[in-house]
Amino acid sequence: MTPNSRMPMVCLTLFALLLGCGGGEETPAPTAEAPVGVAEPAADTPTEEVAQPPLSEPYEGEDAAFLTVNSKPWSVVYLDAERVRNTPLKDRKIAPGAHTLVLRCGSCDPAQEKTLRFNVSAGETYTSVRNEFAQAGP
Repeated sequence: MTPNSRMPMVCLTLFALLLGCGGGEETPAPTAEAPVGVAEPAADTPTEEVAQPPLSEPYEGEDAAFLTVNSKPWSVVYLDAERVRNTPLKDRKIAPGAHTLVLRCGSCDPAQEKTLRFNVSAGETYTSVRNEFAQAGP
């Protein structure tokens, strides 16, 4: 075999190696890096799993009142020191009477919270939807 006659064989072998079709070589295991093309979470989305108390159950009595809350950005809603859920919250059944509502901004740095006290009668809805937290600029 002449050197020129081996050239096509060498080229095919190199091409096969580049494509991963080489003889007996194993493909490396995938790495633990994040997949390409995965979008970063939005700035107002929780990115860390933080231990949270369990969610409280809605009031079960027939004399229920209701709670509707929203905030910008989102916040964690606490009613009478019990975690309810994240905003927005609409028509949550609560016991009639005096309550303390705490909104903890979920994406504010530094952390911020608002405390509201209210009294609601059976069948009424307490609504608080204009809760805005100051956010640091870019």
